[in-house]
Amino acid sequence: MLQQLFQVWLEKVPNSVELKHPLHVALEEEYFSKFNMLKDDQLLDTSFKEGHFYGVLMREYCSVYESPENIFVHVNIVSTAATKADKVIIYVSEYFLNHYNYKYGDKFCFKFVCCYPLEKVVVGVKTKESYDYFVNPNKKLCKELHNSNVLCRRNDKLIIPSCNSQDCVILDSQPTGQGTLTLNSSLIIADMQDSSDHDSNSVTATDMQDAMDCDSSSVISSATEFEINVRPKLDSLFQRELAEKEMDEHSTIFISKIVMSELKLVNGSWVEIELLELVLNEKSNAFEKRHIKSRFVRVCSFSDEKISLNYFPNNRRLVYLFPLLWFNLNKHPSALIQLHLRLQIKGLKQPITPSFAKTAHACLVQSSNYDGKVHSFCDAMLTKYFDIPRFVQKGDIFAVNSKNQFDFPGLQDEELDKMKCPVIYFRITHIEGSESHFKGYVIKNSWTKLYHAGTKQSYVPITMETYYSPYPDHPVYDSISEGLGHYVTLLQNLILPFLKLQKENWKISSNILLSGP
Repeated sequence: MLQQLFQVWLEKVPNSVELKHPLHVALEEEYFSKFNMLKDDQLLDTSFKEGHFYGVLMREYCSVYESPENIFVHVNIVSTAATKADKVIIYVSEYFLNHYNYKYGDKFCFKFVCCYPLEKVVVGVKTKESYDYFVNPNKKLCKELHNSNVLCRRNDKLIIPSCNSQDCVILDSQPTGQGTLTLNSSLIIADMQDSSDHDSNSVTATDMQDAMDCDSSSVISSATEFEINVRPKLDSLFQRELAEKEMDEHSTIFISKIVMSELKLVNGSWVEIELLELVLNEKSNAFEKRHIKSRFVRVCSFSDEKISLNYFPNNRRLVYLFPLLWFNLNKHPSALIQLHLRLQIKGLKQPITPSFAKTAHACLVQSSNYDGKVHSFCDAMLTKYFDIPRFVQKGDIFAVNSKNQFDFPGLQDEELDKMKCPVIYFRITHIEGSESHFKGYVIKNSWTKLYHAGTKQSYVPITMETYYSPYPDHPVYDSISEGLGHYVTLLQNLILPFLKLQKENWKISSNILLSGP
């Protein structure tokens, strides 16, 4: 049975309540019967030992995200005399607020969840005391895991009451980003102590990389190669930075302040990015980097240091970008999830900016979500979209959200909301301006003659449907881990040949049987 969502408010934990860990939260026992919060008996039996549960905190359901991610929390059930009849209160510590960048009085949506066990957990420890806690045989950890499973969240502190978990960071977890450490989990310890504190026999995170066979964030690649994180939505924290700096998310990447300093860049600098993949050279039996595609983008970093640390833990070499830029950076058809790809950033020799386009042609992309009646609105949509300057290249796809902007009288449907406000796709088929090093131009209404040039068939970034949706993603699917991504990749490998070689494979049946629970 699906668990119901409840609106909750964060308040300071009462003096009479003692949390088992500063990152735990507390909920009044009275709310269970008053609001019938836990309807699933199976969840009650399997989620945790008696008196302990897991829940997920999400920002208000119909609003854009306010935090880096929705988070699973360990819920302590308590009984006090402070129950409020009109609303549900979640008690949290001051440490919890500072750690997740929340404040008292914040409103969330909350529901109980079943937290699944993790197969592998990689923990980075920063002190000798914490290192000895895991490496030396001890009964504390085993007793802790025997009494109750331990909640783990990738790139977060390890939440074990019997250990000084402020010194321990979850570097990686498989097969999901959030789950529980159990007695059956494979636990790998990476020593992250300063070199002055190291025992000569200590094993460092870098030394363990080959044996770990995992994508640990503690191992830094070359100076200009980065992991890629495609944000499914424009979170409000990203949106605020872009608005303050007057930058377009569809041609902007986010990097950390440290990386920006290393590359001698400032907010708004133009750089060239290249999408790379590792391919095996059969002659040399060694992996080589293969260039997929490149384009020019602007760089941006968070002004607030605390927010930046949330998104770039441990100075992680990571780039955040959004679905439309990710789509235009790939060659199509392409797999949606490509964990093996890396992004290379190249600074320009001189600080130059792209030129304005003189003329540009945009074709409407055919879609089953809208019909020919949309043509009468195309000029208005293009004009509105390019009210702000946008950098584009020939062949780029861009998407216009029609919700609350345009009226499609023939497409009203009370049951299918996406038919009432579809995402409209266009493709740049022609663009010209003065000679430019950028392989593209900036289109703006006041500078560019923009023409609607009929219709065209094309691959489109269907992820933009989610991007423009008012509803948040389910936290379980906020990111796809390697464990689940493997099966997604297998399915994509079966489907892609029929898309890439349609003429050659027209005689081959494309039926695929999926079998399993």
